[in-house]
Amino acid sequence: MRHKQILDVAAENPEASIAELASEVPSATAELVERVLEEHGDPAEADETDETDESPSESSAETQSHPAPEDLSSTERETLRAIRQHPTASQRDLAEKLDVTASTVSNRVNGIDGFDWANRETFANAVFSDEQTDSMSSDETETLASESEPPESPDAPDTGDEQVSETDTNPDDGDRSAAVVETAAGEVNTTLTTFQSTVEDLSAQLAELEGQVETIADGGGSLQSNPFQDPELVHKVVHACMNSEQISEEEELQILESLL
Repeated sequence: MRHKQILDVAAENPEASIAELASEVPSATAELVERVLEEHGDPAEADETDETDESPSESSAETQSHPAPEDLSSTERETLRAIRQHPTASQRDLAEKLDVTASTVSNRVNGIDGFDWANRETFANAVFSDEQTDSMSSDETETLASESEPPESPDAPDTGDEQVSETDTNPDDGDRSAAVVETAAGEVNTTLTTFQSTVEDLSAQLAELEGQVETIADGGGSLQSNPFQDPELVHKVVHACMNSEQISEEEELQILESLL
């Protein structure tokens, strides 16, 4: 039932866009209207084709009225060029090629004075009659190029700026390198000075030990202290010798001489 209403409204309003047809049918969407027209055909196109066949003079008069390319917007020229290159394509097919919606295509062509979907190929050829099929105006070329070019990655390096920045930072890098070398040299010098001082201290200690060893070797000293340097110990030894019957008087004298 709704499909029939859509077809009836489309037949009564041949110049209406898909969005306008959807608004005339209760609870209908632009997608539904577009799908119904594609499945069952646009009755307005059929009526216009019949009228064109019956009155060729009128059709000729209409096709002779067309705007100049410079009077159209870049998007309108883009759509007409797509129609010229693909005359049998539906609005959905053109929308896919132009990366827009079918409603956008409908609104674009319906906004062009004198455009008739049934005679779209003739109309497009008439608008660009003085141009080659693949030629494009400068502003349209810029529009298509900007749409086809991938967006520049924020992480992509700018070679020119990077080269300039490297050139500008070279003096700073040289200064930083010189400072690093100077710091490293200072640390090395400090380490060498500390090492030399340690070697000198060790050499002095070694010389002192060598002197002590030589003194001991010559009999002038001993690594161990003389136990008889303690007076109390000497007194005990003497007392023990005097009271011992195992030591003679002569031996006692020898002990006393060695201790004293």
